[in-house]
Amino acid sequence: AFEIGRRTSMLLVFALLLRLASGELRADQVCGGLRVFVYELPRPPFHTEEDLARISSDILDSNAEFLTFREPLNKSAPGHVPGIARMPCDDIRRDVRRKTHRYDPCSYISNLGMGQELDAAAVLQGQNFTLYDSYQYSLEWFVLRYVHNNCAAERPEDASLFLLPIPLDMIFKGARDGRFDAPQISLYWTMVKDFLRGQESWRNRNGADHLLVISKTTQDYHSRKHLGYRLTQFHNTDEFWLYTRVFSIEGPHSIRLVSVPYPTFFHPASDDDVDRWIRLISTSKREKKAALVAGERRQREALIAACQASNVCSMVDAEDEAFGYADAVGMYLS
Repeated sequence: AFEIGRRTSMLLVFALLLRLASGELRADQVCGGLRVFVYELPRPPFHTEEDLARISSDILDSNAEFLTFREPLNKSAPGHVPGIARMPCDDIRRDVRRKTHRYDPCSYISNLGMGQELDAAAVLQGQNFTLYDSYQYSLEWFVLRYVHNNCAAERPEDASLFLLPIPLDMIFKGARDGRFDAPQISLYWTMVKDFLRGQESWRNRNGADHLLVISKTTQDYHSRKHLGYRLTQFHNTDEFWLYTRVFSIEGPHSIRLVSVPYPTFFHPASDDDVDRWIRLISTSKREKKAALVAGERRQREALIAACQASNVCSMVDAEDEAFGYADAVGMYLS
């Protein structure tokens, strides 16, 4: 029990550092002394040889080109595209219900997963910041990039935590769009579980020091009746994952769950970036002090009501397709 509690505390520290750590600090300081081993898991059997020939790099590979900054992919240009678990990003159809480019996988894995740059010059008051149109369900790419760049252990025996880079969001999207079928997904989970059973690092604590990132709420995968399970065949009550720790934006309370915020538009690279941002916010003459962009949900009723009743909070319905992320940033800073 003591060991489980200690490792839960370590994960909480890691979650805090994921949000606040400066890129200028040494790796030991940035990661709180933690070293994280990233498994090279079996890849989903969804691709074809023709698909593979088009991939320039796979974001799940430890040596991926994705781990360096680069501009978003120009979809009109020829050449290879990034892969997600060996599937080209443009093979995963964008969310057709959304009108903005940020729901295109090739866009939201660009710039280390931060997404495309926002045009926010009009509201930045001359400050040299780069803001990004970060996709709200890109947490798994953020954690993977952060670990590879700062905390990675080369060998399992050198690690205090183990990251499972399972592309759950990609499986969710591909299954929803009919890109692959239930037998293929079932085979993938069999491959992953058989692989982990063969790892001494998994067997040592039955996966209790292993980390799984779920970029959507864990409620989507709470049981067999939920949409997440029906599409991906993953659910939280699967006994195989009974002790595995989970990073997620939210979910039912559990000792296994570490809740972290949605990725934000601001990605500081240094303490100086953070200090300049705080000065900008604290000195700017803004009409409102808070901006809430949210869809109507039962669990958000109190928050929405409080914002609407306040004279310092601006509220916009997130279902308004004409209102983009850049608009939210502008509303907050104006």
